[in-house]
Amino acid sequence: MASAVSIRPRVAMRPAPGFRSGVLDAADSGTRELLEDLLSGDMKTTGAASVTASGARALSKNATWLPAGRTCPGRSSVCYGADHLQCYAAVLERARPGSLARAADRRLAIWDDALAANKGKELAFELLKYVWDRQLSRGITRPTFRLHASGDFYSAAYATAWDIALRLAGSGLYQWVNRDHGPIPLTTWTYTRSYGSVAGDIAARLLDAEGAPAPGFTLYLSSDESMVARTRNAVEGRYHRLPVAVMADDADHGADLLRQIRGTDTRRTLVCPVDSGRMGHVVESRGETVGACYKCRACLPVSGIDSAPDIIFPIH
Repeated sequence: MASAVSIRPRVAMRPAPGFRSGVLDAADSGTRELLEDLLSGDMKTTGAASVTASGARALSKNATWLPAGRTCPGRSSVCYGADHLQCYAAVLERARPGSLARAADRRLAIWDDALAANKGKELAFELLKYVWDRQLSRGITRPTFRLHASGDFYSAAYATAWDIALRLAGSGLYQWVNRDHGPIPLTTWTYTRSYGSVAGDIAARLLDAEGAPAPGFTLYLSSDESMVARTRNAVEGRYHRLPVAVMADDADHGADLLRQIRGTDTRRTLVCPVDSGRMGHVVESRGETVGACYKCRACLPVSGIDSAPDIIFPIH
């Protein structure tokens, strides 16, 4: 197996002056600008997309994007190898260093400043509210939020901030109510490799005493063939309630990896319809053009974490 590639930090972009002493208020134009800057348009996950002669694009931003690799303490030699790079986010950042990579650096600087000012949980919660409201304002009645289309939980403080915000959002203390549609939840999900000793078990901060993440939040353990032992130890321990998402050569390879990870304790398994070529990144659903994840929703079970299936992502 190839050794992990060296990741050198870029020069970070600083957020807007005054953030440390400011109050986060979505009614304030400066706060809205900051929240908008933290979001990324993701064709695969968006609830509203358009298709033109020049290609498809997301009309609604519902994902976050942090620097690939550098914010992934649990990265493996398969996703980020020295002689083969399977991480799609890193490939895209290298192809677009002046736009995508620079924006990722800027977002990381905003988070670092928020955490340093002890405002991480406030920023995370305001971002949840903002992305929920923005989707409803576009007529998207089943709003979703993908944490980390690129990047991962890169520090304990960052993970704790998200855990507090997600639990507050899912607890009912804040009523996600729209005057036209009544109570509407924001369904959130992510795939993490920030587990195990190699990553300082950062992801454990997103679990309660029973091993569950916040209500309405599906937390997947991401894995590949180089991580079988680490993922097996995780699901046999405190991560026992979480589903697993494996990168594999094909469906059969993925099923074999899950057998090695799960043993006899099997879970319902699905193969990603996009990565297997059965569905495009952008599809039609109920007369609307949306991202494939928004239509599929296999990773977004409404009945809780225990019903979430294991997922196989074929990497061709």
